[in-house]
Amino acid sequence: MANLKTLRFPDLKKYTGRNPNSRGSFQRGRPVGILLHYTAGGTAWQRLAGQNSNVSAHFTVDRNGDAYQCGDLDQRLWHAGVSHIAGMTGLNDWYIGIEQANYGFWAKDERELPPLEEVKKIGWLPAVHKYDAVHNPSRVQYWQPYPEALLAKTEAICRWLVQEIPSIKNIHGHDDVSPGRKSDPGPAFPINRYRNILMPDDAKAPPKYRVEVSDFLNVRAGPSASAEKRDWGPLKDGDVVEYLREEGTWFMVRNKDKKEGWVSSLYLRRV
Repeated sequence: MANLKTLRFPDLKKYTGRNPNSRGSFQRGRPVGILLHYTAGGTAWQRLAGQNSNVSAHFTVDRNGDAYQCGDLDQRLWHAGVSHIAGMTGLNDWYIGIEQANYGFWAKDERELPPLEEVKKIGWLPAVHKYDAVHNPSRVQYWQPYPEALLAKTEAICRWLVQEIPSIKNIHGHDDVSPGRKSDPGPAFPINRYRNILMPDDAKAPPKYRVEVSDFLNVRAGPSASAEKRDWGPLKDGDVVEYLREEGTWFMVRNKDKKEGWVSSLYLRRV
C-alpha cells in the first residue's frame, strides 16, 4: 500500500498541507471506508483545512469540480462526529471524509438562501429524507441538486482511493452512520452510484437491489417523477430488481420477467 502521508490525488486544485485538526494517524489496517458529506454551503476549503475551525476533512469538492485535499490520508480528521456502523464507533478513526459544496435542504436561516418559491422553480428536489420516511413521512423538504461536475470529481476521488488504499471496503453517507443526527449527503445525492464503485469490474451479473418502501414504488418510463408509469409496476417492499444504469438519483432496473423501467434509487438497497 502507498505511503498515506505522501499520497496526493493527481487532479487537485490545491493541497492545503497537513491538517492541524487531527487525532493523530489511523491504526494499522485503516482507513476502511469513505464517508460522504455536504458542506451546507460552499466549498469551505479553508475551514476544512483547519483554519480557525474545529472541523476537518480529507477532501472537499466545489460545484465546478475543483477538488481540494485538506490534509494527509494517514490523518484521523474531524468530519464524522458521533457515529457508528457495523460494530465501529467514532468513524473519524476509521473513514476518509469527503465534503461536497451543497446547501442540503432549504431552510429560512442565516445562510440567506433564495425564497422557497424560487428554489422550487430552479429545480431543487422535493423529497422526504430516508429517516423521516419512517418517523415523519409527511416532512417534504427541498434539496439542492448536485451538478455533474461535482459528482464526477467525487467519483474519481473515490475510485482512486479504493485503488490506492486496499483496506477501503465501504462507502457511506454521513446520514448512514449518524442516523437522525445528520442528513448529508441527502436524497438529492445518488449514493448508489458510489457504492457501485466497490463492485469488481468483471462482475458477470448486474447488481441486484431490494425495494425498501412503506407502501409501493412506482416504475416510470423515464428518469423523472413526471414520466408515465409503467404498467408492470408498482414495485412492493421486498421486491428485488437488477440495476442497468442510472441518471442522477434514478435507476433503470429490470424485474424477474425481464421488464425494464425507471425508479427512484432512494428506495433501493444493494443486496
